[in-house]
Amino acid sequence: DDVLVALAAVRKACAVTNKLQPESQNGIATVSKSDASPVTVADFSAQAIVLRYLHEAFEEDSFIAEESSAPLSEDKSLADMVLDATAMEEID
Repeated sequence: DDVLVALAAVRKACAVTNKLQPESQNGIATVSKSDASPVTVADFSAQAIVLRYLHEAFEEDSFIAEESSAPLSEDKSLADMVLDATAMEEID
């Protein structure tokens, strides 16, 4: 069921972003987009998790995402942090 896939994706993304959330904003690593808005490891991770769930459930569909993957291609450290975050085994 489409709704169950969406709920599972959002639950997983929320669990990961909650785990990544620091006690203060000083600990948040960000990348600035061209419009000067910040993008965090949690943003990239949540997007990757949701897209993975959707792709697995709807293999024939294409998806458009908000965040560009360019910063991940340009910064191995950032990409590694996102990969580590998306690999977290948070269940609930």
